[in-house]
Amino acid sequence: MHTSKNHPFLTAILTSILLAFFALTPPCLVGQEWQTLKGCRLVEDNSNDADSFRVKHKESDFTFCLYFVDAPEKENRNPSHIASQAAAFGVSKQAVLRGGRNASAFARRLLKEPFEVFTRFENAQSTSGRPTQYAVIRPAEAGGKDLAELLVEAGWARPNGNKHHIPGTPDKHEFQHLEAQARREQRGVFGGKKSIEQTRDAKADDPSNPEISTLIESQRTTFTENPSSEPLAGEGNDAVQTWKSLSSRDSEGAASQAAGKIDINTATLEELISLPRIGDKTANAIISLRPFSKLEDLERVPNIGPATIEQLRGLIIVR
Repeated sequence: MHTSKNHPFLTAILTSILLAFFALTPPCLVGQEWQTLKGCRLVEDNSNDADSFRVKHKESDFTFCLYFVDAPEKENRNPSHIASQAAAFGVSKQAVLRGGRNASAFARRLLKEPFEVFTRFENAQSTSGRPTQYAVIRPAEAGGKDLAELLVEAGWARPNGNKHHIPGTPDKHEFQHLEAQARREQRGVFGGKKSIEQTRDAKADDPSNPEISTLIESQRTTFTENPSSEPLAGEGNDAVQTWKSLSSRDSEGAASQAAGKIDINTATLEELISLPRIGDKTANAIISLRPFSKLEDLERVPNIGPATIEQLRGLIIVR
């Protein structure tokens, strides 16, 4: 049996390698213990989507992937994966890509403010080309819910890879219940034409129904400000836009403030499309007929009538 006394040179090399490893590896990656990273911020990156993000924490830069969910892809870089997602969600390939863009915008808004990351740095597969770890991400002012839960609840993701349970997050069966509810109510990628407001009206005989009140409160808390200019095209926008409208109706003070509203005379095409009942054709018509002196002038635009104007009231201003 050989000892280190017989191989002093080999021992020195091994010692140097170990010292270099621990010197270069962040302490949080060594023990693989669960850690809470507070005050994290989203780093703008083209690879960000609804379930994986580049994140800054203090001086460290990470890429995290959400546990337990699969959100639709926003770009057609992997046709076979798009096809498998279309089959899993039960929608067309075009709906997957449209849903991916909407889901990414949904997540981006939730992560606009500093958020909390709960992780033990378990390696995840990624197409970003950077080391990626699984994590639970808890947005600010989301009532303690994590982003994966909010995505599934809103119909922008489906449960996936739920192999073990993390305290404080939904278990496998809870995720499945949220997905079934989103499918039933045609939220997000599962349909979108039936808005959350219509769902609430359909259950008006029982406004305390826990299945809908949970979504009402979570989305009311999250979407009280005007969204960024990132497009939310297509039917999948209904849930977000409906809750913007509800928030305006429910708070006269918020509705009376110009801050956060879209100026119809200066809005970009993307901002106009983000409004309820406004598609590409109508948005271009608005731009071609500007300027407007008052909200009611929008009736000059084809496909805009009194009902649409009432829905837009509280979301836009005319300067």
